[in-house]
Amino acid sequence: MKNNFFFLIFFVLIGCSPKTIIEEKISCPNVLFSDEHDYFVEASETTDINNISYIAEINNFSFNSDCFITDNMAYIDLSLLFIVNPINVANSNIFLPFYIAIIDKKNELKDIQYYNISGNFKIDNETNLYVESELRKKIKFRLLHDDTRDISADVLVVGFMLSKNQLEILN
Repeated sequence: MKNNFFFLIFFVLIGCSPKTIIEEKISCPNVLFSDEHDYFVEASETTDINNISYIAEINNFSFNSDCFITDNMAYIDLSLLFIVNPINVANSNIFLPFYIAIIDKKNELKDIQYYNISGNFKIDNETNLYVESELRKKIKFRLLHDDTRDISADVLVVGFMLSKNQLEILN
């Protein structure tokens, strides 16, 4: 009876042991800003050059930590910096929709993920006017990984989501 009880406890302990997670460090992919979608324009009422509220640009990026793969999922911690310039601002609210596309070494689109960032303009205390403001967004980018693909050879392309009218104003 004691042997049966011992084996029962032994199997329960083995069955409940934590799964060891293996993390493999990888080189982080290159990051590029889209040439056609690197500026964002917000216009009040109609999308017209005379009604522009603010113009934003994707300014910089950094990796917050090492890139790694766990259980066929690649993890990339990316931080983006946006610079927003007020033109004819009616209120302090800022809203910037953007995307991150992943392009493999064959120049094929593998994935696209959509994000947004919200914030407010800073106000100059002396003039009481809105001034150039910075917004930062930290993204934990995840990408399904198969063993046949080298993620470090991929490219992350960051750009703003723009309407047809916004593109016309920017061009």
